[in-house]
Amino acid sequence: GQSFGLSPSFGGPGLGIFTAKKKYLRKIPGRLIGKTKEIDGDKEGFLLTLQAREQHIRREKAISNICTNQSLCSLAALIYLVSLGKTGLIEVARQNFQKADYVKKRISSIPGYRILNDKPTYNEFLVECPDIGALLDNCKRANILPPLKISKYFPEMENVALICVTELNSLSDIQRFLELVESSTNKKDGGS
Repeated sequence: GQSFGLSPSFGGPGLGIFTAKKKYLRKIPGRLIGKTKEIDGDKEGFLLTLQAREQHIRREKAISNICTNQSLCSLAALIYLVSLGKTGLIEVARQNFQKADYVKKRISSIPGYRILNDKPTYNEFLVECPDIGALLDNCKRANILPPLKISKYFPEMENVALICVTELNSLSDIQRFLELVESSTNKKDGGS
């Protein structure tokens, strides 16, 4: 749920959106909301379901503990999704896919760079760089949030960057980033 109206905080706080088989429902952490019909009508409503799991009923065995921070994230995500509507959410997804695909194609055409996965991706992808240090330095100097240097977490992936492109990136932002990618290569090859 991180991408649903929450700030890009490098992994948290967030909310979880997932599915599970019916037999696991009572073991799922967090609060579960169910859909129902009102008593005196056919209006839809939502309620806290499987309340035996809740801390106000069985505190010592509760598995629904959730802090205010995650509740606020859930509320923010709800407001974001409702304000977008179904067609707005589809448009955001389309933008994420198309912008990332555009950046992948452009980077793959720059000598020295290689996309590590040729399969379709959503908004993140791995790129092998000729000189990741130059790319990161150039981004920092230009006040652009640099890609993530993957070797920090996977030492065997030297000179690999995780690049993320979302609906928050304008076409001019993307173009500026691509120019930095290209100039990072030129510096290593003795160019500008």
